[in-house]
This record gives sequence, C-alpha cells and structure tokens, in this order.
Amino acid sequence: MDCPVCGRPIIENGEYCKYHDEANSNLYSSYEEWKKALPISWIEYLIEVEERKETGKWVKELIEYFRTIKSL
Repeated sequence: MDCPVCGRPIIENGEYCKYHDEANSNLYSSYEEWKKALPISWIEYLIEVEERKETGKWVKELIEYFRTIKSL
C-alpha cells in the first residue's frame, strides 16, 4: 500500500510512509503537551501548528490531508 498523503510506500503495520508516520507521532505527542498548557482543541492546535513558519513540510502535508478527509 501507499501513503495516502504522498504515495510513498507505507511502513510495516502503518498507515503512512516513514515521513508522515513520524509527523503524525510528533503531532499527537506535541498536542498532549499543548493541552497541558492551553485549553485548545485538536482543530485549533492543527491550525496553530500549520501557521508556524518553523513547522516542517511533512507535518504541513499531513495537516492538509487531515483537512481533506475530515473537513477541518
């Protein structure tokens, strides 16, 4: 199977390629940290992360993918 974000091969037992899988893991773990400091929803968090200039390409691609499948 291929990564639904970029078309690269997915990792074993995974949903995404190695790049987007790591981005996904980072997004979820960082969200847990943000929630400790701020009362922020998942969608608000994704918007904040996407707008930051230091956010990497793979994270931004994953957020865009979330937007298309979940109507964020």
